[in-house]
Order: sequence, then structure tokens, then C-alpha cells
Amino acid sequence: MTFVNGVVKTPANVACVNMIAGEQTTGGRTTVRPADAALQDVGPPAFSSVYFACQGR
Repeated sequence: MTFVNGVVKTPANVACVNMIAGEQTTGGRTTVRPADAALQDVGPPAFSSVYFACQGR
């Protein structure tokens, strides 16, 4: 997943990004391991030119 040229905004007391490393497999953590077509993984998220306005700030 790739986020490009955007703003991630949340209200007060809400986190912007909460990535939890998913289940552990032989390929690594499911949410952050490299792309692998055999596992239907597109790789870890990428953020390019993204502004985070977190917790109402």
C-alpha cells in the first residue's frame, strides 16, 4: 500500500497510524515483510510526501 501527496488527519485522542506487526510466519511479520507474490503480499506500506496531523493537532 502506498500513500502519496496527502494529509492523514485524525480527531483528538486518535492515533494516525497504528501498524501492528501481524502474525509471525516463516516469511516474517505479515504487515511489514517484503513483497512476495506467492504469499499475496505487496510489501510494507510506503509514505511519500504525506503530512500527519495526529490527535487533533
